[in-house]
Amino acid sequence: MIPRPRWSSAVGLLVVLATSLSLSGCLAFQLPSSSSPPPVPAVGDRRSRQTLTFPDARTGITVHLVGSMHYNPYSIAKASSIVRSYGEAGSLGSVVVEQCPARWEKVTELHPPGTVLRAVLDNEMQAAAEAGEAFGTDVVLGDETIETVDARVKEAFVETAKDLANPLGGGWAAIASDIRTAYSEAIDPAMGDKDGVYLSALDLLDPKLLLASPLSFLRYPLAIVIKAPLLGAALISLLTFLTINGPAELAAEAGGLADMSLVDILVEMVEGAAAFTLETVILARIFLTVLLVERNEVLARNIRTECIRLADEGKGLFGRKSNTDKVCVAVLGMAHCNGVKSLLMDEK
Repeated sequence: MIPRPRWSSAVGLLVVLATSLSLSGCLAFQLPSSSSPPPVPAVGDRRSRQTLTFPDARTGITVHLVGSMHYNPYSIAKASSIVRSYGEAGSLGSVVVEQCPARWEKVTELHPPGTVLRAVLDNEMQAAAEAGEAFGTDVVLGDETIETVDARVKEAFVETAKDLANPLGGGWAAIASDIRTAYSEAIDPAMGDKDGVYLSALDLLDPKLLLASPLSFLRYPLAIVIKAPLLGAALISLLTFLTINGPAELAAEAGGLADMSLVDILVEMVEGAAAFTLETVILARIFLTVLLVERNEVLARNIRTECIRLADEGKGLFGRKSNTDKVCVAVLGMAHCNGVKSLLMDEK
């Protein structure tokens, strides 16, 4: 009998766990139905965690950013509930999701509504889009194309490697400047903003969000395996190897400490710290600049395009405004919300 690869067993376990948790998560976080919709939050209202509501600086159209933890049942329920609230109130103007055409096509083809796979990989993007479509509002794909993102990640990796090798020529200073600027623009823009209302750690530490987070952590690798089998197989194999061999290796190293001199132990610690720092610098620059700042600019630009459309459609005779109560709802990962809001608070 030919032995099955270990990662296939891990995938099977992920499917079982994700399916059972999906069912329990849907039951736990399904909002109760009622004859009247939940109240639509006012502009600037921060009583609803993971969300930001504010007027677009150029058009005055209300933008409601819904921050999510991807694949999280609580985020899924919140996103669809907010979209439904605006739809039932007659003020839903647009639904923008953090997706690009290629990714959205794969998502909708692999797990359309009503399928088993959709239950396993339920997500806030499809839930919000379907809630909007129920009120005649087509979904807008607001993210950068995956092809562009992949190319930029490779470019940023090469650029960072060159800068790390050029400390005296300004390479290290360039890395530090990029990380510092990107952090202030994407993560913590509140200090330079006249509004000052942004998401914080309290939004991430919402007990209901954290309670459902294990399902997010299961669905992430499972989604990778299903959408990109080769990459997923490599990831599961790596995780399996580390799980099996990691503890034994650590125990062996711990047992060998008694035979090492103090100098050898310090050298090992310095080498480990250096490797960790190197990895952190590379990942931080790529994550903050390419995956956040650059994509935030695309997301904000597409949201503003929708705001301009809504403002133009709301103009009646002689340019009078007649439809300014329409709202642009954008469902994004929480990491994007602060940066996108900061950009939309600027008229440029």
